[in-house]
Amino acid sequence: MSHSRHGFTLLELLLSLGISSVLLGIALPSWKNFTAHVQSKLITERIIESLGYARLEALLTNSSIEIKPLHRNYQNGWEVIKQNNILKIYPASPIKITSLQLSRKNTITFQSNGMSEGSNGSFVVNEEYKITLNRGGRIICSKL
Repeated sequence: MSHSRHGFTLLELLLSLGISSVLLGIALPSWKNFTAHVQSKLITERIIESLGYARLEALLTNSSIEIKPLHRNYQNGWEVIKQNNILKIYPASPIKITSLQLSRKNTITFQSNGMSEGSNGSFVVNEEYKITLNRGGRIICSKL
């Protein structure tokens, strides 16, 4: 009478669990860095899209369009406004957004000719990307 062996021994299960734990421990920090990078890239694209949208809307409607942060901070989200009417609202960001050299009100205004008011302004997203807006309305994105 021969008996065939089915299944795994306790030693084999513990060994495979140990190897899996080590591999997970190695992969988890890399996964966190990857997800932070993807979030930074998505927020950067969202800012660029909102700047382009506001500029195009100013040109098409021949009026001033303003981008204004919610609760005085772009990390809390922002809105695109035309003559006190909200055109679009962008949600809060889970990562750090720093605005530099914008107007005193921390807003961006596109004139009817597509140019932005004030001096060059910029955003830094999670210390990874920098988005610069010059007076001519040109948007430049660079990796830090």
